[in-house]
Amino acid sequence: MAAAERADAVIRPARADEIPSVLALWAAHGSDLSRIPDDRVELERLAERSPGTLLVAARDDEIVGALIAAFDGHRGHMHRLAVAEPERGAGLGRRLIEAGHELLRELGARRVDAIVGVEEEAASALWQRAGYETDPPELVRWARNL
Repeated sequence: MAAAERADAVIRPARADEIPSVLALWAAHGSDLSRIPDDRVELERLAERSPGTLLVAARDDEIVGALIAAFDGHRGHMHRLAVAEPERGAGLGRRLIEAGHELLRELGARRVDAIVGVEEEAASALWQRAGYETDPPELVRWARNL
């Protein structure tokens, strides 16, 4: 059955028992550019400290999309957006982004950034359609593992 023929997935905060499914989704359908491996302990800590930050798209008992929408008290940050391959093109990624926007607005964010791989053209196009633009080339994001 095509994604358009299925009942809409529900966008909601992930439950603790769904963390393994989110990790499996990211492994199968997410970007492979992460500099540290995702793990259950890290996501459980995220869920405990920032409830609602890990959003999922769920259809019945299946996780078909996920996004982290975090707020640091100053800016919103969205990353780890993934949608299962068979679900792509039906607006699920955009719905996850909009749910992230809603959450971050409620938390007080006025600006949001998204982390997207430079060569991930489909992902870049999705974020651009959602109203995002790249920062000026003078700005570079610096990161370090701890």
